[in-house]
Formats: sequence, C-alpha cells, structure tokens
Amino acid sequence: MQEILDLRQEHDILREDRTLGESTMKLTKTSTFSGEQHTYTLNCSEREFDSREAAWQGGAWIHHAFPSPRFSADDREFIMSGIIPAEWVAYMAALDAEFDSDGDILDQ
Repeated sequence: MQEILDLRQEHDILREDRTLGESTMKLTKTSTFSGEQHTYTLNCSEREFDSREAAWQGGAWIHHAFPSPRFSADDREFIMSGIIPAEWVAYMAALDAEFDSDGDILDQ
C-alpha cells in the first residue's frame, strides 16, 4: 500500500470527494500541458481504481488496466497525464492555426 501512495505522490495525484457514490470517484491531477490542476470524475470505486492503477503501474498497458467501454480514451488520458478533453481541443486548434491544408507550416 505504501508503494501505491509513493507512486501517487510521485505522479502528483491527489484524491478529493472519494464518496460521490458507490461507483464513482474524483481524481485530481496536474496537467502535463498546462500545469493546472484538474478534477475528473471516474466511473469506478476508489478500491477498483487502486487495483487497476496498481496493474497499470505494474506494467499492464493502460487500455488493459482501464478497458473500454467502462473507461473512455479521455479517462485514460486523464489518468496518465492529467490532460482534460478541453486542453486537447485547444492544443489541436493551435496546431491547426500553424499549418495549411497540405500540412505545410504557415508563414508567421
């Protein structure tokens, strides 16, 4: 159990509002894009999350530890990086603004 707590500290994972319901929990992480903290609701209990996270940290691929359809690609991305969907949208829009329709860099 201490190893899991150490991993959470290392990856800047904080827990909030653990008792939203029997099968949901909130996870707070720092985004690797923006450095901002975001809180995200996952459709699992804390106990289930801990078990799945231990499998992932133990070497399982994230999509095996947190499989679809129970966990979405957005869920897995947040678990790995703290990045929320709105940040991806903003990032991709910024990239689109830098390239033309052929993929060439626009003159600045």
